[in-house]
Amino acid sequence: MDSSQKNAPETKSRSFPVWLWILAVCCLVSLIWMVWVLVRPASETGTFTPPPFEESARTAELADLSFTEENRIEAGDLIVYAGMPSLKGEVLDLPVWNSPESKAWIRIRILDEQGNTLGETGVLKPSETVDQISLSSPAASGKMIIQIMGYEPETYHSAGSIRLSVDLNQEGGSGQ
Repeated sequence: MDSSQKNAPETKSRSFPVWLWILAVCCLVSLIWMVWVLVRPASETGTFTPPPFEESARTAELADLSFTEENRIEAGDLIVYAGMPSLKGEVLDLPVWNSPESKAWIRIRILDEQGNTLGETGVLKPSETVDQISLSSPAASGKMIIQIMGYEPETYHSAGSIRLSVDLNQEGGSGQ
């Protein structure tokens, strides 16, 4: 060896282990993904489609309908009047009026005893009424659940719900 090699400082090449490189790449990918999630445009998120309004609904006043105070049902912001249901084939005669005092829009759903949907209306605004609900099939036993669901008009968040159990026969039964 010559003297120039003895006096030169020794340099060690530092190499990182492979697992450390893999860990660094994973951290970098995770960081890029988190930044993308935070700054992505809002249009990429899912959009809410409000339920349709009831096509057969009509505007009415309480004096025009055959309801009395006995027909009044209140639950939170929901104030509705409901008549006696009767089943005629695949049509449920069920007069329901969403009172103008009600702060909620309503929707009516008819269920069988197992909770399967048999029929439903579109949305009813305050002062609107509906007389009939078409059913996909009548309940085998004649026992049904009438569910009246309320929605806040601006947000469609729940404004309460009313569930009524009825026992009908095929030719003009009555609710209980």
